[in-house]
Amino acid sequence: MVPVPEEPEDSSVNLGGRPSYKPLEGERRAVWIAAACGIPHMEIAKHMDNGEGISEHTLRKHFRQELNHGMWEANMKAAGSLLTTIETCKDLKVKQRATEFWLERRMGWHNANQEQGEPGRLVITVEGGLPKIT
Repeated sequence: MVPVPEEPEDSSVNLGGRPSYKPLEGERRAVWIAAACGIPHMEIAKHMDNGEGISEHTLRKHFRQELNHGMWEANMKAAGSLLTTIETCKDLKVKQRATEFWLERRMGWHNANQEQGEPGRLVITVEGGLPKIT
């Protein structure tokens, strides 16, 4: 009869295979930034664990919060910064450009001069007591 090896009493004994993954200091922030920038999970996983890489499953298991919320939080910070600039900036040129950016990106407006290759310029005139954008 072949002897059956006994189960080790201590569950921390490595029975072979790769050791359990433990996130390193700073990796949460790195994953958050990568997710915020839209880097695919496969690419993020390849560069984790000091360059050794981890599986996508392990990445999702240990960094679910960062992967789910990174892009949303970064977008909200950028949008908040843009709105703060529009509302409070003292430099009128910067404020104007921030407003133009918002109008172009969020409201679908466009400057006809830029389509013709000319530099963009927003001109507001008053005709009959009403502002007119040209």
